[in-house]
Amino acid sequence: MKSKDNGGPAFPDVQFTHNNGDTSFKNNGMSLRDWFAGQALAGAMTRASTEDEWPMTEKDPRAAIAKAAYGMADAMIAARSKEDAK
Repeated sequence: MKSKDNGGPAFPDVQFTHNNGDTSFKNNGMSLRDWFAGQALAGAMTRASTEDEWPMTEKDPRAAIAKAAYGMADAMIAARSKEDAK
């Protein structure tokens, strides 16, 4: 199974050099895909008033909403990749 492109880290930490010369970095946090999905979900929830507005592909409406949010995130990453390829 091909893994989804998660877009890389949404908020990567930068590299720090300490006074003693040691370097520390690398806390990627959430993926860009998770960030996009959360943003899509937040935006969609501001206008959703009934379950009729969501594609009910799952028995649990919450699962359908989450699936739709990640679908939007995947579309955003795909569009971003196409723009980067130009």
